[in-house]
Amino acid sequence: VGVLTVPVLTNAATTSGGINVSWNNVAGASYYRVYYRSENGGWTRLTDTSSLSYTFTGGTPGETYYFTVRALNSGKCVSSGYDTVGIAGVR
Repeated sequence: VGVLTVPVLTNAATTSGGINVSWNNVAGASYYRVYYRSENGGWTRLTDTSSLSYTFTGGTPGETYYFTVRALNSGKCVSSGYDTVGIAGVR
């Protein structure tokens, strides 16, 4: 299994239920691992999903959170790097 490309984060939209984060499809990826962080925190793993979006329902309303995603192969092994800055969304 080769190295997959880094998913490109496309949106972090505030919704009534949280922040909906979306990213592009990566050829060869079976799953995506979603991470978040607060303004000055480190990355925390949220979930693994086969979808191209995830709604973050945690956090504090009004606070800004950052999200990033890694592509995983069919064995759920990390196969890509990630956007170290991430995309920002307001809860």
